[in-house]
Amino acid sequence: MKILFLSDGIFPYVIGGMQKHSRNLVRHLGLLGHDITLVHQVDHDAEIPEYEHVRNELFGDRDHGAFESICLKFGKNGKIPGHYIRNCYRYSAQIYSLIESRLAEFDFIYVKGFSGWKLLEERNNLMFDCPKIGVKFHGYEMFQMSSGLKNKLEHLMLRHPVLINNNLADYIFSYGGKISTLLTERLKLNPNKIIEIPSAIDEDWLFKQPKKDSDKLKVLFVGRYERRKGLIELHEALRKFEGQNIEFSIAGSVPDSVRLEQANVIYHGKVSDEKAMMNLYRTCDVFICPSYSEGMPNTILEAMASKCAIIATDVGANRKMVNHENGWLLEKVSVENIEIALQAALESNKESLSKMQLRSLQRIEEEFLWTKIAEKTSAILESST
Repeated sequence: MKILFLSDGIFPYVIGGMQKHSRNLVRHLGLLGHDITLVHQVDHDAEIPEYEHVRNELFGDRDHGAFESICLKFGKNGKIPGHYIRNCYRYSAQIYSLIESRLAEFDFIYVKGFSGWKLLEERNNLMFDCPKIGVKFHGYEMFQMSSGLKNKLEHLMLRHPVLINNNLADYIFSYGGKISTLLTERLKLNPNKIIEIPSAIDEDWLFKQPKKDSDKLKVLFVGRYERRKGLIELHEALRKFEGQNIEFSIAGSVPDSVRLEQANVIYHGKVSDEKAMMNLYRTCDVFICPSYSEGMPNTILEAMASKCAIIATDVGANRKMVNHENGWLLEKVSVENIEIALQAALESNKESLSKMQLRSLQRIEEEFLWTKIAEKTSAILESST
């Protein structure tokens, strides 16, 4: 089938979990033979990548369906509140002007974030024929718990536009877990419009070798220095474990001014090389994700594929990945909850921890590989046309 895929950027041209998901979904749908027209963006000051570079980044030398890449520049950030929403709408308007005359070519339109806003609006106003449109807003963080006043104000500005796009769409894609509950119970969206499809990971992430023995429990955190990621609470909890038989690795850009001066806490900075990141996951026993809000974090999938037990807050779709079999699911972000989970991991005997680690890997193989998720997505899109 012919799919028009409207995105808010694809990795590596735009960095982020949403962009990784877009890259992987487009890639695997293309490998299944679907014809895809991809519309994506780069920052206002970045160069637009050549078609061949995009194609090679997605498919390499593997056979795939017909592929077209349309890349646009996203607007420059401003100082007046609401600049992001305005730039999103302008970006969607650029897209609409490019694809308006071509809509009849496609069998389905897959929309990430606000990239289909203008199209949805025009279809609603003018009532013209158009393929079915499915919208994906990943974690709906704007409706989840805020981590501070600034974050709360940002959430409030995003909520109404998100509702507009969801109400105008034919289908709403959800990762499941608390995201689907939020959509139906809090936002009162039609449950018949909601399609649950989890995120996934590629098979080359699978780590089937035994973990190396260590005299310390090794715990890993991966993430930006962003308030909603819970690093402030994690830092406070880590102070209680100074001098204990546990080592913490933190990967991500964390300012020197907030780093702990603690012998058992190691800061790796931003790790851009995927192989280096794989190796870091594989040397650790437990992965921790104490976020206030999430969609379905790639980091948890990567950690599970690397055979780590998981500590995560029960937000977004985390409960789809984490339970008592492979880790500890925290009711909410708090220093106390993090301390309790870390202490439980520290006190776990080698056999029980190994079972959790193995169960993480098994769940990836059973439920969260891109080959399986792409086939599921393909079947759903074909049945929706």
